[in-house]
Amino acid sequence: MINIVDYKQCPRLGERNVELETDSFSGLVLTLGTLKDSAWHRDDNFVCKFDVKPFNPSMGMFIVIQSIVFRKNSTGGCIDYIQYRRGDGSTSRQYCGSLTASLGMDRIFAPDVYVSEVAPTVNSFISHFGKVEVTIHISKEPLKAHQEMNLEVVFTQFSSCNMRDYRDCGKQYKNYCIYKDFFNDVYVNCPFPDCTDEGGCDRQITTPPNSMANNVVIGSVTSLFVVFLFFICSLWLCRKYKKFCWDENFANSSNTNRTVETEENEETSNNISLPSTTRDTTLHNINADEDKDLPPAYDTLFPNR
Repeated sequence: MINIVDYKQCPRLGERNVELETDSFSGLVLTLGTLKDSAWHRDDNFVCKFDVKPFNPSMGMFIVIQSIVFRKNSTGGCIDYIQYRRGDGSTSRQYCGSLTASLGMDRIFAPDVYVSEVAPTVNSFISHFGKVEVTIHISKEPLKAHQEMNLEVVFTQFSSCNMRDYRDCGKQYKNYCIYKDFFNDVYVNCPFPDCTDEGGCDRQITTPPNSMANNVVIGSVTSLFVVFLFFICSLWLCRKYKKFCWDENFANSSNTNRTVETEENEETSNNISLPSTTRDTTLHNINADEDKDLPPAYDTLFPNR
């Protein structure tokens, strides 16, 4: 596979064709690269045009969108899009919105109404001979905070099935053959329903990113880091300028509080001991009064006996 992963390559691509070769070089993976970066600002619409040319003009081209997240306007029109033009001048529709190969090619989501000779599924396109002109249009309108763009497209050269090391796309598609190593490589190369070269769409794993989830995770990690940094800076400032627990008055205040508590405890102890002394005095007086009321002893009244 050949990879195009950066918009900076586009000016060079516009000056020449991307020519596919044979065998493992008969495929092309196109991705946005830094074009999907929300921090990248543009003064004008970004328009990239280039041709993808098969090794032999008699060979055809499969084009399958693996994943796409392009913006739409309020009426459903495309703000950003990718579009193809065949050698005979006929063009495809503009592809935008959010879609994956596993959904677009599943038989549940790819009913017979979409099946045609040139567009078997909602995310695929076929050119039976010659080069294909590719147009990528990215609006200068900036992405919103929660938005992210994504695009991954696979171009695969196909031919008749009499070539060595080429396999057909399935029992129903005996006339369409691609290089054998493109089977079960996680990229959908054959443009027909049920992801035939991957053994079914349930095994196709290339999916667009969940942009909102990514933003939430990134935002959460960033928030935690900012809070931790603020905490460390606060401790450092308090220690430097002797605030709060590093303040000298804070220690003196603690000693003063302990002294006051000690004095209060002593006063409380004295107050608690007073009732005990008073009780002893009262008991002594009661005993004295009881002695006064007793009759005189017998020996005192009759001393001679």
